[in-house]
Amino acid sequence: MAVRDFATTPKGILSALRRIAPNVSIEINWSEDADFIWDGDGPDPAEEGYFPHTVEVVVTVEVDDGEVFSGADFLGGTYARPGVEDPNVSGYFPQMLEMALKELYLALVEEKVFSSRKRWDPREAGVDPERRELAAKVRAAVRFVKRSMEEIYNREQQRRGA
Repeated sequence: MAVRDFATTPKGILSALRRIAPNVSIEINWSEDADFIWDGDGPDPAEEGYFPHTVEVVVTVEVDDGEVFSGADFLGGTYARPGVEDPNVSGYFPQMLEMALKELYLALVEEKVFSSRKRWDPREAGVDPERRELAAKVRAAVRFVKRSMEEIYNREQQRRGA
């Protein structure tokens, strides 16, 4: 059986990343945001029992010397009912995960990368050899998430008949 180079659900993405970068811990934290004020179109979702939250996707890894590196991305104004959190974060989970992984990657390589102006395709330069293998796994995780987002987008376009 061939291994797909993408997943289309948060559960599938997280499962694949456990294989691609097993040392990387991924957390999705929801915290109620009492200061958020609805400014969207239509009625405030709070009127229907939803509460605004800030969602944080955090990725961390510990290297051999015990040092911990992390990356994170945040999204505010995400409404959810108490105890009912959307694992897809209103469709933003893959993007948030990609940004957090990129931040983790840059922390690991101490931002010593060269990148094409057209796309994120880093080349390590002067990276600590102990971290190089781990950085490569994080880079592979970023590519997987990006490929997954492309597939999610393509399927949505097909569903819409575009």
